[in-house]
Amino acid sequence: MIIHHPVHTVPHTNLSHLSNPHSVKNINYAKTHVGNFHHSAHVNSYLHGKNQWFHNKYNGLLTSKYSLYKGFYYNNNFKFYYSGWFKHGFCGGYYYPVRPWWNINDYFYYPTIYWLYNDIGNDDIAYYQAIYGNQYASCPVKKFEYARVYYPSDSLRDLGIEMSALSPALQCNFRSAMLTMTQSLQAQISELTASSFVFGEYVAVINHYENLQNQAVVVEGFVDQGDVHVAFKGILDLNYPNSTLVFMPKSQDPNASELNKLDDVNALVRKYGGNPDKVNLEPENVKP
Repeated sequence: MIIHHPVHTVPHTNLSHLSNPHSVKNINYAKTHVGNFHHSAHVNSYLHGKNQWFHNKYNGLLTSKYSLYKGFYYNNNFKFYYSGWFKHGFCGGYYYPVRPWWNINDYFYYPTIYWLYNDIGNDDIAYYQAIYGNQYASCPVKKFEYARVYYPSDSLRDLGIEMSALSPALQCNFRSAMLTMTQSLQAQISELTASSFVFGEYVAVINHYENLQNQAVVVEGFVDQGDVHVAFKGILDLNYPNSTLVFMPKSQDPNASELNKLDDVNALVRKYGGNPDKVNLEPENVKP
């Protein structure tokens, strides 16, 4: 294998999104808001129960998944498989380390994180009404049909925290954009495998993201399920969720048709002030 590194790289000793002022502001606001927020005894009890249920049921599975995922970054056959795409503004999740966040259940007080990992039902309404107040009715929280598809990484943890800091309208758009991206990714994998692909639990990893001025979020990751090993790059449009795009190369080497699809993603990144040609080099390990 001929290894080609990205041309324009920026090294980081901490998570790259923590050098983004929008992300830092959102995360700090969300943490302060949650720290000062007092749920009712009913909501606190309900969340505690969900926390314990998640830990008891999934801790072992998350540990075993990490035993597999952590090796991809150190395996050149994965990390540099898409190196022919690097110069075109695509790295994909295999290029970045996976840093797990086992106790994601401790963050269920953040509504976006809760939504990613729990099946929303009538019992959850009191919780969301407590968070959103009168604005809940304008964007009622529905079940995420891909709950628990995304493996809890520290990048996804921080993305969930900071999206929970945004207005209810933008949170609603984020949820819609995540649904659109995941549906598109599922359809693309089904086309690639010539089958009806169905996600299992914790088979998709988001291990790099960038907030573009609270208007869009660029995410990179991979899906690893059975014989399926694919990387992806998406842009979640927080203004127009239906404009959300995700690109998954079907082959190791670029071709004109696929480059056009990637160009659409990168054009949207540039529209919101991002630079798809710049690659943030993420640290392998960071302190919590």
